[in-house]
Amino acid sequence: MACKRVGVYALHGNSIDVVRQVTEEMLPVLKRQPGFIDDELITAGDKLISISTWRSREHATEGAVKTASFVHDHLADHLQLEHSFMGEVAMSSRGA
Repeated sequence: MACKRVGVYALHGNSIDVVRQVTEEMLPVLKRQPGFIDDELITAGDKLISISTWRSREHATEGAVKTASFVHDHLADHLQLEHSFMGEVAMSSRGA
């Protein structure tokens, strides 16, 4: 069953620059990870919300580690993780 990981980050600075860096540098890394399905970023004022979809909880956990490493190494001045949630998808309109 698919698993989602949601990260809510405090955004310090320009969201356009952060989204560009994530798109150009982090997304290719995630796409190479086993079990990767999808990743979305939502800008909401001073928050950035990341929603990634994985084939299993194990894959989502590994993806979260890669994401945390990338944020630490490249975006620590711009993003601070406030909340992280992970769980199996109970319902999705995509499959309906």
